[in-house]
Amino acid sequence: MRDTIDELLTHRAATETAKPAVIDPDTRITYAALDSTTRELAAAFVAAGVGKGSRVGLIMPNGVGWVRLALALTRVGAVLVPLSTLLRPRELAAQLRVAAVQFLVSVEEFRGHRYLDDLPALPALRQVWSADEVAGLTADDSARDVACSLASSVDPSDPLAIMFTSDAAFVTNVRGDRVGAVVVCDVGRTPDQLQAAARKALSSFKLPTVWVLLTSVEQVPRGSTGKVDVRRLRDMLTSNQREETQ
Repeated sequence: MRDTIDELLTHRAATETAKPAVIDPDTRITYAALDSTTRELAAAFVAAGVGKGSRVGLIMPNGVGWVRLALALTRVGAVLVPLSTLLRPRELAAQLRVAAVQFLVSVEEFRGHRYLDDLPALPALRQVWSADEVAGLTADDSARDVACSLASSVDPSDPLAIMFTSDAAFVTNVRGDRVGAVVVCDVGRTPDQLQAAARKALSSFKLPTVWVLLTSVEQVPRGSTGKVDVRRLRDMLTSNQREETQ
């Protein structure tokens, strides 16, 4: 089993070289091309200051371009923060702030939404690139070597992405201005290890946090149809079950 994005891409490029990896209405890309282009793009991001653990926001419609950027970032251990193309300016700023995004890649306009025109200054945000500007990033041999070392250092337990889901609103303002989170981790760790990992993962959000630790996905409350039971999750967050505040 290939446990990291870099290992998976390398393996697929070697075993299914000419097979299409991603197909969208306008273009397609093979595994070999996806491996080579994301490897070079990852090095270009490293040359521009992105590293393992860097939080990188991505606003772009679905397609080959989105996949290429996402895989380039995650193969060197950057934490991907995919953001909805439907976000309004205030919503976008709020999510960038909560996720402590340091780098942002965005199309300038999509379906009437312009994302970069009124973007406020944010404490963590260091660099904003348009999709066209990313296409112009380059890497030298030194950056390629660093990117290769970073990819080799990525562990399957490292953070991969921070995602805002359509149900995220239910945990907002659970108590005052706290942010609620349900942390699920099922990788053979002890409860104490999970608790420590959850506290570390949430510590950089810079906001008071209420969280519930679940040791397996089977503990996520679901209804008869299998859909997550939002009401019961809300009750878990507002109760005193395994609560941690910071």
